[in-house]
Amino acid sequence: MKTISLIFTSAMVVFFFCSADMSSHRYMHEKVSLSDEQASKAFMIQTLRDLHSLLLDSNYIEAKDYFLHTENMDKKTSKEAFSHMLEMKELSASGIDSLEKHAIFGKVLDLYGQTGIRGIKKHDDGFPNSPKLNPDNCYGLYIPLTIIEVMAVWDGKGYKFFRLDNVGKLDHRGFDK
Repeated sequence: MKTISLIFTSAMVVFFFCSADMSSHRYMHEKVSLSDEQASKAFMIQTLRDLHSLLLDSNYIEAKDYFLHTENMDKKTSKEAFSHMLEMKELSASGIDSLEKHAIFGKVLDLYGQTGIRGIKKHDDGFPNSPKLNPDNCYGLYIPLTIIEVMAVWDGKGYKFFRLDNVGKLDHRGFDK
């Protein structure tokens, strides 16, 4: 009887610690993977696709929400700011496809080095009354030897772009060899 009681007690202790450890691990894994999944290349690419769709539909009032410091823009100012983005080839569907296939995703400072520092500084200097960008929250997409700049701040829920240049000038055929 003593042996059965000892086995039962041991089994309960093992079960308790394993289930507590597993639930803790599961929670941590879910929390980390959700955060990693959201702050990812795929999420940034989808954000660019959503923005591109809004620009194609001339929905500048919603498109402004994809950029930093545009919350107080009215309809007229939004149109003036964003109506030429496609025409100037700052963004295009084929450019986004090229980014998806060939770009490296990471922290702006890791990807762009001094150019990333200048991009963050240029933003901060342009908005002196706003909080400075935290480089640890700044992500981007980068393709070596191209003129693209894709830089955004991650706010825990999504990306807000502060540099989005020349994506529409990417010719994906030049990368497919």
